[in-house]
Amino acid sequence: FKSVNPVDRLLLKGLNFFAQIIARTGVAIPSQPSTVKEIMRTYGTAGLTVYSGLTGDSPIKNWAGVGYTEFPNAYKLSDESVIANQKRKYACQACPMACGGIVDIKEGRYKGTVGHKPEYETLCSFGGLILHDDLDTVVEINELCNREGIDTISAGGAVAFAIECYKNGIIDDKQTKGLKLDWGKSAEILKLTEMIIDREGIGDLLADGVKRAAAKLGRGSEAYAVHAGGQELPMHDSRLDEGMGIAYQCEPTPGRHTISSYLYGHLYQTKKRLPGTKKLISAASGKDGKKVALYTGTSILMQLINGSGVCEFGIMCSNLPLTDYLNTVTGWNLSRDDYMKTGERILSMRKAFNAREGVKPADSKLHFRAAGNPPLNAGPLKGKTVDMDNLESQFFTMMGWDPATGGPTKAKMAELGIAELFSK
Repeated sequence: FKSVNPVDRLLLKGLNFFAQIIARTGVAIPSQPSTVKEIMRTYGTAGLTVYSGLTGDSPIKNWAGVGYTEFPNAYKLSDESVIANQKRKYACQACPMACGGIVDIKEGRYKGTVGHKPEYETLCSFGGLILHDDLDTVVEINELCNREGIDTISAGGAVAFAIECYKNGIIDDKQTKGLKLDWGKSAEILKLTEMIIDREGIGDLLADGVKRAAAKLGRGSEAYAVHAGGQELPMHDSRLDEGMGIAYQCEPTPGRHTISSYLYGHLYQTKKRLPGTKKLISAASGKDGKKVALYTGTSILMQLINGSGVCEFGIMCSNLPLTDYLNTVTGWNLSRDDYMKTGERILSMRKAFNAREGVKPADSKLHFRAAGNPPLNAGPLKGKTVDMDNLESQFFTMMGWDPATGGPTKAKMAELGIAELFSK
């Protein structure tokens, strides 16, 4: 963690510049663990906002916009802008990265106090997703949601949904209590967030999430309710990294960005940490199949990461020998193949639980906008459509899951030694 790559420092200095090049030319700079490490320990997750906003990683205008044309001010919610008022960094115990931060709050109801630095997901869900670039308001909303126990991803998704419904005449002034909802309007966005927290007026409807809100509103509002299984989607676009689409639709807990993706397979060094992944890749057919195989190995790895309480950023940014650490602290002598089987067992048990409780694959289908139906007509994701049926089929086959029930097949449960747990 002490070493610094000069190239990474250069990239940090020119995040906005390089993001503009990638967005307009499609020529990408490969993401490296060392680069992510340098971003994280310098800015925390806030260092990713401008890059993601311009290159197609973070969704714009409720998944219907283009970053470099409709949200060119992403830099106002990124890197140096965010840490300008940072009072001090903070870290989990003994962490050398210290990605967190305490900021002085300069405006709003908490003016004169300190609060948590907003994270990437908040900066995007209350930023590009609703074409809003006022950092002071985002900081206030972040602190408000933190104190009230409100998830900012879901809240931002609900606000985006409401704005689009309002602009299309599905929600009116009576329901908003006079709020004139529109993209990027700070006062109205803040007030609507308060209404959601207090379940006031239209906020009572939105507080249950966009899926339920759309079901009650009807009138075509489903087109603007971007979710998977009722979970508002995170700020990583599945049209850019199709692995995110697999995570959002197919995992036991839908709509999560902290499980696996095509990029994560590289950053987590999955093939090195779990060499059995190479066998999955070798057995897979075609370029897309091999990507799904790497995704699968990474999802299995994440079960070990989560099960052992290790930070995914630490795994992402270092060569931390996870399985060696586990053997050392437990006294076990398990091989990396043993650990891969353990991760697979955890993942399949979670799916088996869902199947037992009646949760079907159809219950967590990815919203059509997030799959590029219809595709965008401009920007880095122009013309991109994701074949989620094919990706789900490949992933389920690799995991040994039944496409009808979503749970592991009887043969897979017997192989993993969990059949007796779900025999009744």
